Amino acid sequence: MCVCACVRKSVTLPFPSSCTRPVALALAKDMSASTVPDLWGCLDRFLQGLPEHVGLNLEVKMAMPNTCPATPPEEVDRMVTPILECVQRHTETSSRGVTFSSFDPDVCVALKSRQSRYPVVFLSGMGLYPHADARRTSIEAAINHAASAQLAGIVAPASVLLANQGMVAAAKAANLALMTYGRENNEPENVRQQAKLGVKGAILDEVEHVVKELEREAQAAVIHRSPDAVQYQVGHLDVGAPAAIRVRA
Repeated sequence: MCVCACVRKSVTLPFPSSCTRPVALALAKDMSASTVPDLWGCLDRFLQGLPEHVGLNLEVKMAMPNTCPATPPEEVDRMVTPILECVQRHTETSSRGVTFSSFDPDVCVALKSRQSRYPVVFLSGMGLYPHADARRTSIEAAINHAASAQLAGIVAPASVLLANQGMVAAAKAANLALMTYGRENNEPENVRQQAKLGVKGAILDEVEHVVKELEREAQAAVIHRSPDAVQYQVGHLDVGAPAAIRVRA
């Protein structure tokens, strides 16, 4: 299992309030035209200055409304194509670990189908919030979508995982790595419980606090020769994501 923190820098683009109005979508694209080059330039400069040994989890955020049952293909292409071109240009001769992720199932499919070098994971609310896209609304739907698209894994809310622990076996049966996110992961006990269940990684904010607590317990377990001893080291997520604290049982 890995305990990791994400450094996030987001650029929000204007999008229509309804995906059923092509005119509104076209207008939003026009409004965004001057912003998009700045976004790709920012990513380009970021990758240029980032040390090669630092891995990345690149989350592709979309601003489509939750009343939209699927993201329009042209919108997926508008975002995914330049991102992949930029990343591939900067990593074609490097060994940098990169993982792509998105809450948008259509974006995940595009990221997976257009390249095979880097793993893609599907972030899902799994029913925590309403959405017209059925792929986003349940544990079963998230697992089925990720498996059918041959993604590397899924990232679930920690609260959903802790309340539905059978999800671990379901993800494993589908050959998917299972990770979690959410405020619950700022509690060492919750991360410890997930590690025992077989969760591969936990994304959280209070990394220093959680890691120190888990390391303290691990050292005590080793001293007392506990069969539950766990070792920690800095490394990369098994699916190729960024620098993280890897937890080895």
